[in-house]
Amino acid sequence: MQRIIGRLLISLAVLATAIIPIRSDWNDSHVFSTQWSPHARFHGIVSIGMPVLLAPVALWLLWRRSADPDAAATVAALIPVAYWGPFFVALLVPGAAIVDPRHRLKRICGVPSPLFGASATILVAGLGRYLDHRGRTARQCIAKSGV
Repeated sequence: MQRIIGRLLISLAVLATAIIPIRSDWNDSHVFSTQWSPHARFHGIVSIGMPVLLAPVALWLLWRRSADPDAAATVAALIPVAYWGPFFVALLVPGAAIVDPRHRLKRICGVPSPLFGASATILVAGLGRYLDHRGRTARQCIAKSGV
């Protein structure tokens, strides 16, 4: 049961990673902003397209039969981490900001919603990976003991 819950959590993180950027950035405040240069718009579209194209790969790795299901689950869980992790690196770059001052964003417990969402998605992917691995190793222990 832990394996299924783990894989469902990883799937949730993968799907959130594919859907949230479209909902958040495919609009006049980002990709279609008149204040963005064509090159900035290009990067915005790339950052939306990447998780959309990687989501089916992650889900396929996660749910197919595999000779190495541990590696498949790890790669699937790392896709959301690879997308959202740079949000925290960007905060270290001078002049970068998580929030555009011209657009008000919701805050959750004082944390800007994009940072809260990035953290939550990474944690869900990590928890899913942990549960998947724990469920798999528990099953292997039971199989070895002959119970």
